[in-house]
Amino acid sequence: MNEVKMRSKEKYIQKEIGEKKVRIKIIKQLHGAWAGLDGKTITLNEKTKNTFNKKELDSILYHEVGHFKFINQLLTWLPIILILVAFVYIFINYIKIILSILFFSLPIIYTLGFLILVILSLSLLGTIIELPIAWLKEILCDWNAVKNTEGNIFRKTLQEFYNHNKKNSKFSFKRFYQGVILHPPQLIRLKIIKYFEKRRDNN
Repeated sequence: MNEVKMRSKEKYIQKEIGEKKVRIKIIKQLHGAWAGLDGKTITLNEKTKNTFNKKELDSILYHEVGHFKFINQLLTWLPIILILVAFVYIFINYIKIILSILFFSLPIIYTLGFLILVILSLSLLGTIIELPIAWLKEILCDWNAVKNTEGNIFRKTLQEFYNHNKKNSKFSFKRFYQGVILHPPQLIRLKIIKYFEKRRDNN
C-alpha cells in the first residue's frame, strides 16, 4: 500500500487488488469496510485495518472489489430500475382511478391514509425486490474473496466481524436491515463460503 493523500482525519491509500486499482479511504468512525458507488473507492475503518493481518485484510478487500465488477454494478441499479418501472406502470395505467380516489371520493383524512398506504406498499415492494438481489451481490463478492485467497482466511475473517458486531452493536432497525436485507444471514452465508472453498480447492 502506498499512501498518496491525506485530508483532515481521512487517509487515502492506493492499492492494486488483483487486476483492479482502487483507492482506499481510511476513517476512524464505524467498523468494517464497504465499497463506494463510484466503482473505485473502498472505505476501511482504521481499527479494522490495524486488527487484521495482511492476508485477512486482503480477503476483505477482495470481497469489496467484487462490488466493482460489471455484474455487481448492474445488480446495484437493477432494484432501482425495477421499482421505477413498477411506479411508472401503475401511474400510467391507474392514474385516473388514483386521482379520483384522492381528490374526489374520499375525505382528506382518508386521502392521507391512502397516500401513507401507497408509500408503505412501495417500500415493501422495494424490499422484496432488493433482498434477493442484495444477497446475490454479496454471494458473488464472497466468491471473489474466496477464489483469490487460500484456506478459510476469508470465512475466518468474516466470522470475526460477526463476533465483533454481536459484542459491540445494539439491536436497531438499521442493523437488522443491513444484516438481513442487504446481506444473507450469518449461518447461510458461512455455509455458502465453505462450499466455495471446497469448489476452489477441487479445481
